[in-house]
Amino acid sequence: AFGNVTGEQADAAVEKAAAAFASYQKLPGTRRADFLDAIAAELDALGDELIERAVLESGLPTARITGERGRTTGQLRLFANLIREG
Repeated sequence: AFGNVTGEQADAAVEKAAAAFASYQKLPGTRRADFLDAIAAELDALGDELIERAVLESGLPTARITGERGRTTGQLRLFANLIREG
């Protein structure tokens, strides 16, 4: 729940994300592509638990969330393939 963090916690999260990006952008393309594929696989592996949580938090129907997950993982894999192709 994003509303439950302090300004300091939000600032710390932004700083950590910026630091992670600095490292990530230096990785070779194949490693970045593997990372995107791993994210997609993890989202799929979460199974129904992810769908149920997203429905509870968003109020959207199960079919919509299922479709959004499929679209997201498909895009991650597409971008991974584009990176590999150069």
